[in-house]
Amino acid sequence: MGMALARDDLLPGEELHLSKATNAVIRPSEYGLERFPFDKYLPLVGMDGREAIGGKLHLTSYRLLFKAHDMNRAKGEFSVFLPTIRDAADASHRVTRKVRIDTPSQQYEFVIWGISKFLAALTEGRSHLGETEREELLAAIQAHPEVVSDDLEVNRSVDLLIRRSATTLQALKTAPGRGVASTLVNLADLLGR
Repeated sequence: MGMALARDDLLPGEELHLSKATNAVIRPSEYGLERFPFDKYLPLVGMDGREAIGGKLHLTSYRLLFKAHDMNRAKGEFSVFLPTIRDAADASHRVTRKVRIDTPSQQYEFVIWGISKFLAALTEGRSHLGETEREELLAAIQAHPEVVSDDLEVNRSVDLLIRRSATTLQALKTAPGRGVASTLVNLADLLGR
């Protein structure tokens, strides 16, 4: 699995509008990961208790699709459906350029450059989603649920390389992935709209 978007990553009728190198901000504790041993300075850049997972953020006609690269402690992908987005705003903190995406049930943050261009493209994409397009999206998801998300999961090899300690093995107990749960909660937002 790479960060690039392949045709089979898309739902029927879904079109790619924009792809940007991005970091998704996660809480390592939600994945059973310990904090980095050197993360005491992260609060200075607005990342207290959080970690940036590198990858690409794809804006399509239906959703934001984040695909992590394989050299993170968490890898995989997740979706945020455009009709569920209530607010998208610049959430930059000092030198860290971030966008915050709010849905009825969740908040996402992405470290991203070119915030104004991205927010303009997102606003434009959302403006084209009426009730007909929402129904088409729901039908496409029902017909092809496998396309919606592969989940973010712990990348044990990278975590072990970073931590290099025996205690890391204890911290990596299998737990439900937040990526699938996050996508399912977002899907519930979409259905409840």
